[in-house]
Amino acid sequence: MNLGELKEFIEAISNKDQAGNSFTPEQFNLILKQENLDLFNIECEKLKQLAQAKGQPFYKTYYNANNLNEFEVISTENIVGGKLLISTLNDYAYPITGIAMGYNGGDRKVDFDDDNEVSRRRTNLLTKPPYWYPMGVRKGDTLYFYPNDIALLEFTYLKFPAEPNYDYCIRNSNYQKVYMPVGSNITAVGPIYNLYSSVGVLLAGNVLHLTATVYPYTSTSIELEWAVNMHIKIAGLILSKMAVNLRDQELQQYSLIEEKKQQT
Repeated sequence: MNLGELKEFIEAISNKDQAGNSFTPEQFNLILKQENLDLFNIECEKLKQLAQAKGQPFYKTYYNANNLNEFEVISTENIVGGKLLISTLNDYAYPITGIAMGYNGGDRKVDFDDDNEVSRRRTNLLTKPPYWYPMGVRKGDTLYFYPNDIALLEFTYLKFPAEPNYDYCIRNSNYQKVYMPVGSNITAVGPIYNLYSSVGVLLAGNVLHLTATVYPYTSTSIELEWAVNMHIKIAGLILSKMAVNLRDQELQQYSLIEEKKQQT
């Protein structure tokens, strides 16, 4: 579900289970960003516990989960991860020393150190890093790997999920708040402004954006980076902050009910 559907889903459940008011888009953004990180930390902790149970390093457990699709507790999609064949990134998460690389079908832990230590080791024949035991250093938003004669590096890292953002506009006719999907835009049509999808489909007519100063205005919405099956977990975390505590099975039932309502 997109953020607009997620907000409506949460509001439908919270209003059904308790006599409370729905939150504003600004409040929704704040709690959404917090619970997005909370879910990340929860899933990371599960992965750490699995690594301990298996008696293997965290990096190896994550590497296997991300590459072999073998994960007993949570599917590989539940941890937001990524693979790079380039060295520039600015979204990696902890632990920086628990990173794996693939080389000729194998995997190795990459030890990261400061620039001085890396330079010292690279100039010492006894400590110079070989390709089968590489090392790295971070400079700004770039990670450098040594030895630099490695022909192919598959770098697997644990990354922070993108920070979600809910953007919206308001219908001038009834002051109803309307979610602006990713890529949508508000464009002037004569004296009024309309909301269009990224492919030009009219979503809402005669709208107003509270902070836009230049038109056409493009939505700043950023959807959740998690797999769709994890959106229910995000909803559960947000609802718990609203004193609405439901089991996963109950959330799934609510989700199916709301989905059927939207289809009718």
